[in-house]
Amino acid sequence: PHPEDLRMTDAAPISEVAPGLHRLELQDRFVNAYALDLGDELVLVDTGTPGNEGAILAALASVGHDASRLTTILVTHAHADHSGSAAALREATGARILLSEVDAELIASGWASRGVSILHDAVPLPPGITAADLARPTPIPPFEVDGHLEPGAVPGLEGF
Repeated sequence: PHPEDLRMTDAAPISEVAPGLHRLELQDRFVNAYALDLGDELVLVDTGTPGNEGAILAALASVGHDASRLTTILVTHAHADHSGSAAALREATGARILLSEVDAELIASGWASRGVSILHDAVPLPPGITAADLARPTPIPPFEVDGHLEPGAVPGLEGF
């Protein structure tokens, strides 16, 4: 799919929570994704479940962000409600996907936690690219983030 085709979808609700940081409310506010504007590029943190790519691109467009500026997708973990639309967004925009090696292997296998497939009918890893390649550290321009840790959904998992 091309970004212009996906924009026919209704936009996810989006709001600016801090200068340059937008929250996208997906799945009837069940999960959030965040868009961080770094000037020349956008970083998307999490992607919701499979099928959210159109709503994400439409939401970004509704606040003036062109899909071509989406260069990086940061997946916090492999659960399908956080990583489910990553492959489709990569296909639509060419954005790289950053995640841990453990999560990359889980996602590349086509399965997330609880046996939920997250890559059904999605583009497989490109030839010659492995899960370890996806998880290899990539330099990101420095930026400041103010936050505080919150208890996560499961013991041992924290969030900002």
